[in-house]
Amino acid sequence: MSEAHNDIQKTFYTLGASIARLEQQIQHHEQQTSHWQQELLAADASWEELNHSLAEQQSMVSDLSSEST
Repeated sequence: MSEAHNDIQKTFYTLGASIARLEQQIQHHEQQTSHWQQELLAADASWEELNHSLAEQQSMVSDLSSEST
C-alpha cells in the first residue's frame, strides 16, 4: 500500500511540475505577444510619420518644379 501511495504522490508532483512549467510558458508567450504588439504599434506610428513626411516632400518638390518652369 505504501508503494502505491508513493506512486500516486510521485505522479501528483510530476503533474504539478508540468502544470507549473506550462503556466510559465503561457505567461512568457503572453508577455512576448504584448511586447510584439507594442513594437507593431510603434512601427505603425513610424510608418504613418514617414508617409506624411514623404507626402510633404513630394509636395515641396512639385512646388519647386512648378516655380522653376
